Amino acid sequence: MDKVKIDTAVTLTVDTKNISQSNKNLSVVFTDNRSDPKEKKGDPKDYVSTVDIGKNITWSGAPDPNSSKPGDTVQVIFVLKKPGSSGGADILKENYNPGTTKAGITTVTANIKGKNETGTESYYVIFTVNNDNSNPYIIDPQIKMSGTD
Repeated sequence: MDKVKIDTAVTLTVDTKNISQSNKNLSVVFTDNRSDPKEKKGDPKDYVSTVDIGKNITWSGAPDPNSSKPGDTVQVIFVLKKPGSSGGADILKENYNPGTTKAGITTVTANIKGKNETGTESYYVIFTVNNDNSNPYIIDPQIKMSGTD
């Protein structure tokens, strides 16, 4: 029996109180709704989320409840493929994936290609804290297709 394919939901938990451009990698932790292990602080470029062929992946942000001020928000505003072969495997369907805002929460949803790809694809997640569009943060995690280990 074939494995059921599901959409992937990635959460960026951000230390909104202490984040800066110089410490952003230590201020963001990635998790997802798959069995992928929680990222270790400081290593977002090594975080890999698993995706299924032809499904979607959604990124959302959340303030770290242990180190953020009440009322702080995190907005994921874009997800971009790395140009050319610098991203590795070709998994995301679109090069540019803009955020959408619903009920005050800004997230990005992207489509996964309908063909199997081996390896990982690195990409850029661009997010803001408290809607400060003058100071966006860029992090570069990875995705891989399910069953391609």
